[in-house]
Amino acid sequence: MTAHVLLTGRLTKAPEQRCSTKTGKSYTLARLRDGSDFWTVFVFSETYQAEVLRLREGDTVTVQGVASFELYTPAAGSPRVNLTVIADCVLALRPPPKKPNTKTASRAQKTEREPSHPERYGREDAESFNDEIPF
Repeated sequence: MTAHVLLTGRLTKAPEQRCSTKTGKSYTLARLRDGSDFWTVFVFSETYQAEVLRLREGDTVTVQGVASFELYTPAAGSPRVNLTVIADCVLALRPPPKKPNTKTASRAQKTEREPSHPERYGREDAESFNDEIPF
């Protein structure tokens, strides 16, 4: 039986890119906290690896993929569950940092705006759009 999961949580540490010793292909390993559970997330897609690698500890992320659950008992302690997901899709819930754009800054300085194409609606002024509409 395969369990497909959709997880949303915070990264507990920065993601790491690793290389498989058997195949030589790279993958990304991330640790995710979803409420009180801790998940190990493996990302094999190069596109999603780039998305995950730009994130830092504490960033919020949503992961969709196939989950596996393994029960293990440490040497001194009670049995625990190892939660793992192989990600099919990763979505960062934090936008990437924006670079200052000179075009946007110059637009923000303009405070007054002319009405765009009032003649398109057959009216000369914007005041005529404030009619009372009975409902």
